[in-house]
Parts: sequence; structure tokens; C-alpha cells
Amino acid sequence: MADGRQAIEVSEADARENMILSGALVFKRAWTDCRSVVIYVEERDAKLAK
Repeated sequence: MADGRQAIEVSEADARENMILSGALVFKRAWTDCRSVVIYVEERDAKLAK
């Protein structure tokens, strides 16, 4: 392209997008699991403090 960018195959673009999506889903799942544990501990601590 005139501005220095290079064209890539559609299959390569799809593979890249799938990898990004997969990484985002892995991150979301890890964040959700961690957040669930934190919420559980906070609720447990609140009950024990009463």
C-alpha cells in the first residue's frame, strides 16, 4: 500500500482475530474466578466480624 502498510490474507487476519478473542476470553475467565474468590472472602470476613 502507498502508506507503507502491507496487505495480509483474510485467513491470516481471521487467525489473528481468533487468537485475540481466545486470549481475551482466558483473561476474562481468570479475572472472574479471582473476583469470585475475593467476594467470597470479603463476605466471610464480614460474617465473622459480627
